[in-house]
Amino acid sequence: MPIKHNKEKIINYLKEDVCKEQITSLYDKKYVKYLGQVINSNQFYYDIIAEYLLDHVDLFESNIHKISRHSVGKTYNEKRGQLKDDYKIYKDEVLYAKSLYQKEFDLLGKIIHYQTPIYNSKKKKIGAVDLLSFKENMLSLIELKMFHNDETLLRAILEIATYYMCISVTELLKDFNLPLDTKIQKVVLIFKDSRQHQQYLKSDFVRQLAKKLDVEILIFDTVITTP
Repeated sequence: MPIKHNKEKIINYLKEDVCKEQITSLYDKKYVKYLGQVINSNQFYYDIIAEYLLDHVDLFESNIHKISRHSVGKTYNEKRGQLKDDYKIYKDEVLYAKSLYQKEFDLLGKIIHYQTPIYNSKKKKIGAVDLLSFKENMLSLIELKMFHNDETLLRAILEIATYYMCISVTELLKDFNLPLDTKIQKVVLIFKDSRQHQQYLKSDFVRQLAKKLDVEILIFDTVITTP
């Protein structure tokens, strides 16, 4: 848990980080992941951060650069490497994503891949897309948050938005033999009554930021079961 800060301190962190080359890891900053409230206020960290980013989306997007996997002989049609043993919740999500692979669902279409890597070197690991699904010329990049995951909805939104900005869309479509006119959709998949769902209902700023970043929030009543 980070040391509590006031609103001004959080804004100063944002001003510094949004303009840095490390902007691709903004979603992983401690203050972005923190669930608490700022000092001497009933405002939550995620509300303050979302409010600031709403006015600086252009700056946020302009400082994130594409990552070419083809340039180093890699493709997107690979699986992410070995998982570390100390990330149980994360591993549960990966195993769950794997269980959905090749299944078809009304809203998502067919799950065509899971743990799709984005980075092109071990030194620049910014994560992997949890799920890819395809339906009616729409490819969905899906960030999955299991019910028991306590990460903020804000983090999930920034994560999938960052991944999309880093991906070379042409390379991605070619690697999965999809038409080059395929549309791309960014999705955060959460579950009803989860911590992320509660934040979605409470935070106007987080909902507005998702809309501005063209991130679709899908809320499922229960955990998807595989047919």
